[in-house]
Amino acid sequence: MRGRSSYSAANIFAGTYHNWRNIDGDYRDIPGFCKSATIEEVAALDYVLTPGRYVGLPEEEDDFDLKKGSSS
Repeated sequence: MRGRSSYSAANIFAGTYHNWRNIDGDYRDIPGFCKSATIEEVAALDYVLTPGRYVGLPEEEDDFDLKKGSSS
């Protein structure tokens, strides 16, 4: 499938990395996926590099209704 654009996980990771490294890149932090932490943020967490401490969870809408007991 040469010449065909692919949105594989490897392409998404590589694109994000290159955008982060390139000053003119279109990088932005995405909760649950990537974050460019400052050295101050890393120092404040005692240099523990567990990704979840920085990346966090994705922003998702929770449509769970406690009265119904299920998602709508």
